[in-house]
Amino acid sequence: MQLVKPIRGSQLNINHTLSRNLFSCLLFNEGVGERIMDLSRKESIDGLYGKPLWYLGKFGPVLSFNGTADYIDSGIKINTDGNWTVT
Repeated sequence: MQLVKPIRGSQLNINHTLSRNLFSCLLFNEGVGERIMDLSRKESIDGLYGKPLWYLGKFGPVLSFNGTADYIDSGIKINTDGNWTVT
């Protein structure tokens, strides 16, 4: 069975154990454009800067960053003190 990303418009079960204390859920499955969807907040983020490129990856759409000028900025301030994980 091939693994694939959830389809655009997928819903996040905020009551699931793995969703507890979730800060953000970005699947990057849009495939086009300069907006990404944050499923944890059910809102779109205008946050792709520097023109990263969309490609079709092994499990669906992926973004390619050039390592210098491409980045994502959600505009949300976070406290990075303590333990946290990016996956």
